[in-house]
Amino acid sequence: MTKRKSTARNSGNAETSPLALRPPEAAKALAIGVRKLWEITADRTSGIPHVRLGKAVVYPIRELADWLTSKVPKHRTAGERPHTHTQQ
Repeated sequence: MTKRKSTARNSGNAETSPLALRPPEAAKALAIGVRKLWEITADRTSGIPHVRLGKAVVYPIRELADWLTSKVPKHRTAGERPHTHTQQ
């Protein structure tokens, strides 16, 4: 019988958190579908952070959160209502 080496994945160590998400997990974290995530990833102008590891694509968690935060419109402050135009 051969012994398996203990790795972070199978050691049961709850302190180890992932550095990146696979596409299904990244899509779920962004509350979008996997197809939409692929569209955004394929659009080179989107700037969505991702890393290709051979054929696999992963999304670094910290950079993904920063990217999403950068997409929040800056023109309003918290609690401010949008301006409405009235015709006179």
